Amino acid sequence: MSEFRTKLKIKDAANKFSYHDKFMLMGSCFAENMGEYLENHQFQSLINPFGIIFNTASLSKIIKRIVDLTYFNENDIFSHLDVWSSFDVHSQMNKTSSSEFLKILNNQLDLAHQFLKETPVFILTLGTSWVYKHLKTNEIVANCHKIQQTQFEKKLLTVNENEYYLNEIIKTIQAFNQNIKIIMTVSPVRHIKDGFVENNWSKANLISALYPLQNKSILYFPSYEILMDELRDYRFYAEDMLHPNKIATDYIWTFFCQTYFSEETFQTMKTVAQINSMQAHRVSQPDTESYQNFKTTLENKILSLQNKYPWMF
Repeated sequence: MSEFRTKLKIKDAANKFSYHDKFMLMGSCFAENMGEYLENHQFQSLINPFGIIFNTASLSKIIKRIVDLTYFNENDIFSHLDVWSSFDVHSQMNKTSSSEFLKILNNQLDLAHQFLKETPVFILTLGTSWVYKHLKTNEIVANCHKIQQTQFEKKLLTVNENEYYLNEIIKTIQAFNQNIKIIMTVSPVRHIKDGFVENNWSKANLISALYPLQNKSILYFPSYEILMDELRDYRFYAEDMLHPNKIATDYIWTFFCQTYFSEETFQTMKTVAQINSMQAHRVSQPDTESYQNFKTTLENKILSLQNKYPWMF
């Protein structure tokens, strides 16, 4: 029987990752999607320590700050509509107190600096080539924080510009952590507010910039291609018809696991999934012998995992 879809093929990673590896993820909202799977399966991970950041220029800037441990100060933040913000981070970080805001930013900076120093895996998810340049500072911003658009110039980063910022990211990270593997991917989420054609230009520039950078330590994971070329049907999209739905993200996650995880890791993931399911089990009669046996089985499963992986559960 003929296949009714095209299947993407990708070579397994030469060196597989395990539960002993840490994972740091930065970039678009799709980084948070994949990070949630890692967290649910009890991997040690750090996801977008400064919130969602879509473009290569802003990612390059914040990663350099993380590596250099350049703390935020009063010159890096501003007040707008009684809320304190920074052009270098997402609006989810915003606070009404400047001192609290700086404290949170610098605590996150310490956390990200230490995590990046130790992690063997850094996953970068790129969202768009469209950027906003603040006219007053002449700086590309990570987030406009609902400030009037007249204060910004919108522009499309070229292939060469994206490649420049990506090279800066790679050089900065590898100089800081020489044993790290960097996995880069383009988010399959379409940014239709820019326009259909404009979104395609944006994604094309990112993909073209990534292509020549691949080597043994710089890996490309085709999440964009999986959704566009293999799962090319609206049944794999959420209600907004732009974001992949759970079926699609589950499939992409499975694809990722098959590519990068060892067989031993797979088996541990199955045990973690069993424990998650058992913990979610609703109990109507907690005093029964059957439930006490169930509870003992659950506790033993958790203890068995914690003997190998003390951070779990």
